[in-house]
Amino acid sequence: MYKEITVTTTAEHSEFVSDAFWSLGASGVSISDPGDLSEVLNGAANWDYVDAGLISSDDAVRVTGFIESGNAEETVTKLKDMLSLTLGSDAEEMRIEVKDVEDADWENDWKNYYKPVEAGHFVVLPEWMESAGYKDLLIVRINPATAFGTGAHESTQLCLRLMSELDLTGKRVLDVGTGSGILAIAAAKAGAEEVYATDIDPEAVRAVYENAELNGIERGITAVCADLAGDLDVRADVVTANLTADILARLSAGVRANLVGGGILVCSGIIDQRKDEVVKLYEKLGFRKEREENLGEWWGLTLRLVGDVK
Repeated sequence: MYKEITVTTTAEHSEFVSDAFWSLGASGVSISDPGDLSEVLNGAANWDYVDAGLISSDDAVRVTGFIESGNAEETVTKLKDMLSLTLGSDAEEMRIEVKDVEDADWENDWKNYYKPVEAGHFVVLPEWMESAGYKDLLIVRINPATAFGTGAHESTQLCLRLMSELDLTGKRVLDVGTGSGILAIAAAKAGAEEVYATDIDPEAVRAVYENAELNGIERGITAVCADLAGDLDVRADVVTANLTADILARLSAGVRANLVGGGILVCSGIIDQRKDEVVKLYEKLGFRKEREENLGEWWGLTLRLVGDVK
């Protein structure tokens, strides 16, 4: 017998809740919302800027984890601790419900929540999904059970769209905050010669290599547990960073140091209110904005390093 633990939250926090369930040993996770956007969302725990009032609105998102009955009580306790530690007062607005579920109900049904994500020249597919209908796109396969994002969140899609406009053939790419490695794998699929993927979570390193293997990539991707390049001697042609405005600001000097002159930063995870702030910060570091694109309240930017620090 399994327990179905459901957390009612916002779209912005749903990815973190999903990741929390996976890290606590869930056998499956599903997300449902009123707009029928029922995919597990991408990236690491990025979504810091939320109106807590949305919790009680019709836009509430329900994230459900399927846990073995014997572990359910402990899981709920740990889940509450994780939500409180990371999300602070927002966690107090979340509702957690627990109910029994028959084994046969979830073992395959949760997979129905995962759908293809098309963005630019790429399509992100879970490992079990057929790819016959996507011959003209670069296919990135992921294992959702690696406890990281699946490409469905707008910020990941923005990065993939912006990356699609670049010629990555033979380039050296550094993906910061790689999570499941979607952007790193996309870069390799697009012809990058060397790809370095960094994340502060050591589990991300395992996830990157596991997903790289799913995509038939045996060499060319190096994953490291670090904020940026760590101890690697890396000067990249392109840096990708699906993070948040705050983290992009904190890592800005490091991003600059890890780019060659004329190199490009593709970044996203920036909400509407913070976009101009991020652009101005990077302009002071010698970057020039070449492109901006949005999906809903989320923005992605392409910035080129063209000058000195101002």
